[in-house]
Amino acid sequence: MNKESYLNSREALDEHSPPGDKENEQDIVLLRYMTQRIYITLYLLDEPADSSQPLLYYSEEGHKHTHRIAIYRPQELLLNNTLDFVGFVSRKRQPGDPQVIEEIRAVDKKLIVELINTPGLMSYSSLELRDGRWCNLVLFSGAETKMHIRNSETHTYAVYQLSPRYYDWVRLHNGIMPGGLARNEMLVQKTKYFQFHGPHEKPTMRELTYEV
Repeated sequence: MNKESYLNSREALDEHSPPGDKENEQDIVLLRYMTQRIYITLYLLDEPADSSQPLLYYSEEGHKHTHRIAIYRPQELLLNNTLDFVGFVSRKRQPGDPQVIEEIRAVDKKLIVELINTPGLMSYSSLELRDGRWCNLVLFSGAETKMHIRNSETHTYAVYQLSPRYYDWVRLHNGIMPGGLARNEMLVQKTKYFQFHGPHEKPTMRELTYEV
């Protein structure tokens, strides 16, 4: 499947699949919790000895699930500037393929290091919940950052090759945080819903835009 056909698949999802306002609100509550943890972490970490590595923090978030936070520009995150965000909430396929799971983890670790020189990237955090949901949150400033990440070969491989084999569905929220982390307000501008049907079938997608 090429990138164009993947992104342009806009068939209507099954009537039971599209999440509603309740699910969106739950996603934002979860993402705001993650931003709170990032804000707290900024005061816990020292500057790394190796400047080629991001600041990394791991915390146990109950039931032995790890919240990993990678911070790239700590001083800028402490400012009250408006931030852009992409929040990724998903559910894994059950049962998962051990080989795909291992590859996802390897790609994720590789991406953390590769993103170190991404202009405008502030942080990248991941949290796995006990019910099979997986959450990623990227904070950045400006459209250039998003384009830089999209053009990454590692990111492209994860999205178009691994995602259809690893996820059941994905909700992708794009928006802004006016006032930055201290204010902790998330305004969603656009949400995309992807329903995966297998590694050799294009996903169905529904997109919603919001007035902000």
